[in-house]
Amino acid sequence: MTNLKKEIAGMKIKFLLSLAAALFMSGAAMAQVSAEQEQIKTDFSDDELEQFVDVYIKANEIRMENETVMMQAIEEEENIDLAKFNEILMARQQQQNISEIDATAEEMAAFNKAAQKIMEVQQEAQKEISQLIEEEIGQQTYQQIGMAYQQDPELQQEINQLLEEKVGKQE
Repeated sequence: MTNLKKEIAGMKIKFLLSLAAALFMSGAAMAQVSAEQEQIKTDFSDDELEQFVDVYIKANEIRMENETVMMQAIEEEENIDLAKFNEILMARQQQQNISEIDATAEEMAAFNKAAQKIMEVQQEAQKEISQLIEEEIGQQTYQQIGMAYQQDPELQQEINQLLEEKVGKQE
């Protein structure tokens, strides 16, 4: 297998793992709908599943584009090393006192500006993705398919196969 084929195969695996992770993460939010209250629908039309996969691919493209913008905000716009940004982020997440964080005042200021930019980019991306879902398939159908994906191995396999086919065509 050539390096290019190995890289493409690796990208497909990462993409499928990304799908599983995204659906798992969205499932936590959807759990508020309460699976106990309503039976999970698993009989979706081929068109609905195609739309779901198309929307997922487009949403993932939006996420990837915004990831680039966020990296630029860290490294280029605010001129802070990614390793230093992550170090400060971890310290903040662990609720360390600012005086305990090994960073200069300039690094902290750059971190704060970059973090603000990242939050803005994430909010805009989420708005864009929500609008995409609503326009293409509808929030309810998208969430139902996402929940069914987690519960039904056959549906999961069907969606993964559709995804592989569509991603393969794009390459």
